[in-house]
Amino acid sequence: MRPFVRPFIASLCLFLVGVLSLPAQPFLNHRITSVRALDKGQVEVTIESSQAGAFDSVSVDKEAVFKLRENGKEQTSLKTASLGRPQGVSRTVILADLSRSLTRRQFAEFKNAALDFVSELSPNDLVALVTFQSKVRRELNFTSDKDLLRKRIGALKQTGLRTMLYDGLLEAHKMLSDQSVRKAIVVYTDGRENASRIRFEDLIDVFTAQSVPLFVAGKRASFALKRLIRLARISGGDAFRAHNAHDLKKLFHYLGRLRSYEYRLTYQTAQKPGSTLDIEIDAPRQENPLRISYTLPQTSEPAQEKNNYSDSFSFSLPKSIGLHMPEILLTLIVLLLVAVIIMLFFRKQEINVKVENPHTPVILSHELPPSFADKKIESRRVKLPLDYHHGWLVEKEGPHTGRKYKINWHNVTLGFSDENSIVIEDNTVSAKHARIERQGSKFVLFDLLSENGTWLNDKKLLRPKELNDFDEIGLGRTRLIFRKGAGAYGENGEIS
Repeated sequence: MRPFVRPFIASLCLFLVGVLSLPAQPFLNHRITSVRALDKGQVEVTIESSQAGAFDSVSVDKEAVFKLRENGKEQTSLKTASLGRPQGVSRTVILADLSRSLTRRQFAEFKNAALDFVSELSPNDLVALVTFQSKVRRELNFTSDKDLLRKRIGALKQTGLRTMLYDGLLEAHKMLSDQSVRKAIVVYTDGRENASRIRFEDLIDVFTAQSVPLFVAGKRASFALKRLIRLARISGGDAFRAHNAHDLKKLFHYLGRLRSYEYRLTYQTAQKPGSTLDIEIDAPRQENPLRISYTLPQTSEPAQEKNNYSDSFSFSLPKSIGLHMPEILLTLIVLLLVAVIIMLFFRKQEINVKVENPHTPVILSHELPPSFADKKIESRRVKLPLDYHHGWLVEKEGPHTGRKYKINWHNVTLGFSDENSIVIEDNTVSAKHARIERQGSKFVLFDLLSENGTWLNDKKLLRPKELNDFDEIGLGRTRLIFRKGAGAYGENGEIS
């Protein structure tokens, strides 16, 4: 072995041991819950500090040291008071991997640990169950019914070879993103992922924008598991090495110790009413400062004497208009948009009015010339009105569920860009994602080399395929139902 190889291998082993030791350390996750103005120019900021981990060895930090800056200037008049533990329920999402990437023994140990965790729940603890394999499914919404939870967890079985781990994490995040107090996601996995529609980088952005503590338990030292460990620590959670059932029970034991505390910060501001405050707070054991913007409310001025009413009105009117100028401009824009919508509506009604020809041809002879017979056949065909559509798409899942998109042209493109015929407001959809082309009486779906692919009836589209009524089209996280237009129509867009 070469001289430089042995030190390199030793360093690599030390790095892997450090990464995979996955200690259960306490953590702090701070967030600003409220800002309000008090009397005499004082401002009050409430901070919630969530903790998890071995709390038996960590005392409550009742005298936490915070530093506050207002518009970039540090405030020396800051006072901190601990409000204790806030009242509220805890919410936990158990994310179960039903694919066969885990062994039967590992899956059984996870189920037993989850059942023991359910047995120790208090009445204020709510638990939801989400499973993932080739599909992500909410098996049970948040509930405190222990018997129902045991029944659903005990009935879990491993099926399928595909693993939608990232999509499962996204679904669990959606269930907890709007919750304000104690919350957590727990997942036991080897980190394998082969079927999700969302990318890991997008998952990092989601958990960074809205923090939901993620607790990961894993056994093998794989690159995929290291990525989940990174996500867990970004989210304010932690990672655990779970070699056996005892380690898994330890994970759920830490989840039962989730705690949070509130702190009240007050300081004297020198800003005038109506000013905007950019507040930055340095919290203990947190790398990035907390940031929030707050506008001081306007204070009511004392009433003027009656003989000075005209003078005060003449000077206060321009000032009040300047202070409320954003609201005035917004109101004018809304009124202008309403007027444009009304004009477009009446213009559409005017276009759709059908004008019939009152003069019908009079036939004097029993025999019709050939040219006149052809014209008679063509007169039976009525041109389509301008708002007639060959078919339409109904948004089943997505940012605008229930919205209908008419297919008025022979070639219709779908994507996130405004240049498309149908714009899908979904950031997982490519700029130009797919195309629907009418070929005679058929509609054919094409994929335009999209990043996440186009799916037809839960199958990835590898070549153009004909669309049938009620077919389901998948673009990113958006699901569309294809429907054909009413009536029979020919090649020239005419009703026969």
